[in-house]
Amino acid sequence: LGKRQSKKLVPNDSLFDQQWHLLDAGQAVPASRIDLNVTNVWEKYRGQGITLGVVDDGLELTHPDLVSNIILTLGYDYRDGDADPSSGGNDDYHGTQVAGVAAARGNNAVGIAGVAYEASLAGIRLVGGNNQTDEQNAASMVHSNQVIQISNNSWGASDDGETLDGPGPLMKLALQDGARNGRGGKGTIFVWPAGNGRQTQDNANYDGYANSIYTIAAGAVNSLGQQASYGEPGACLMVVAPSGVEGVPNERGVLTTDLAGDGGQNTSAVTGDL
Repeated sequence: LGKRQSKKLVPNDSLFDQQWHLLDAGQAVPASRIDLNVTNVWEKYRGQGITLGVVDDGLELTHPDLVSNIILTLGYDYRDGDADPSSGGNDDYHGTQVAGVAAARGNNAVGIAGVAYEASLAGIRLVGGNNQTDEQNAASMVHSNQVIQISNNSWGASDDGETLDGPGPLMKLALQDGARNGRGGKGTIFVWPAGNGRQTQDNANYDGYANSIYTIAAGAVNSLGQQASYGEPGACLMVVAPSGVEGVPNERGVLTTDLAGDGGQNTSAVTGDL
């Protein structure tokens, strides 16, 4: 018997066709069909009602593809001790890039779509600049953790293959408290990267943040579905997802938001880059 097939939601964002990690339609060379298989999920779930805390170097709060998802009242700057989590300059681009991968506003005919493009974003500025204390790290983990369900942390110990490092005593307690009591007693979801040190023989097991029982460690696969050139292995990995880097054979960069104008990494001086 015949049956009607349903179309999957494809957002109208101008650069979506280049987001191979969300829908691989042959953009990767060679075409590998490696993506998150998320377009069918978008029919019902797009992140609405979920708040993601981006613990990083700040967010560009006025970015046209992020502004509608950012909740200003939830943000905080633990570097400067104020309620403004804005990026501090051209060197503070990382948080804006991370936020775009996760929750850039999709289907708004602007730029790109994030994985959960209707989720809310809370900017928590912590890394970069001067050294951070154990107290600052801990405070950023429990910040508004009854409202912020997911804490995304794209930072951690050095990836030099020589450093064995991890959270201090206050940070350990904060992770434990968040996992037990955050999110209304369901536990805050702390996500951590495995690390970028594969080429220096680093391992996620040497990173006490990624290796904590209270965090979810995420690794990287390239556009062929293979371990990314920089992606660290480790027994603590719970999930891997498409990632990439420009300039490496068979690996493509992931399209995301950047500081507007000539800020961040995408400047007029960089040819061939969006």
